[in-house]
Amino acid sequence: MINKTLFSTVRSRTEKIETEKSFSSNVDNFCVAYSNGKVENLASVIKYPLVTEKATQLLENNQYTFVVDPKSDKNTIKSAIEYLFNVKVIKINTCHYPKKKRRVGKYVGLKAHYKKAIVTLKEGNVINLFTEN
Repeated sequence: MINKTLFSTVRSRTEKIETEKSFSSNVDNFCVAYSNGKVENLASVIKYPLVTEKATQLLENNQYTFVVDPKSDKNTIKSAIEYLFNVKVIKINTCHYPKKKRRVGKYVGLKAHYKKAIVTLKEGNVINLFTEN
């Protein structure tokens, strides 16, 4: 079960962040990232954690898997993870997944394109994704 309190604390931290349309010098660099010619809120970079069999095996190596915004780069993802979860990131591996065809009856459509990021944390740092019941 995914820890709902984790994302409620992330939301409460991001409520304090002001969304600004233009990049200015008085903006806190930890709250806002500048990449690909635009300013974006760090909370909008990370969509949700990916919980699959492979992702849970990677937790043993202190690696966490997230679905992120396809337009974000590694530096933006690193600053977002470090700011939102208060951890130290060592390495980030990313990969783009292509759009896939899905069919419902006679209608053919495309499944959404997404980007996956595997984040390696420093020893001793932990992100608690699951509740302990």
